[in-house]
Amino acid sequence: MSYSVTHIERRQLPPKPMILWDRLNLSQKFTASQLGRFGYGLSFVRHIKSGSLAIMVVGDNIATINDDGDVDTAPSISLRP
Repeated sequence: MSYSVTHIERRQLPPKPMILWDRLNLSQKFTASQLGRFGYGLSFVRHIKSGSLAIMVVGDNIATINDDGDVDTAPSISLRP
């Protein structure tokens, strides 16, 4: 008997920028707009135990913004290609 494994891709098309923007709180929106001036774009928002985490990317550089609007320009995360 033969079994086939079907790979299910969880990633879908990225949400529209306004949908992502609506997921941010006011502090995150302010900080994200500041980072946007340096070319960073909002890639996605993750919900974690302590709140939400906005991930912004420019080139190979990654920055995260926590619920308080604090930026980490050297986060210990890696993005899938």
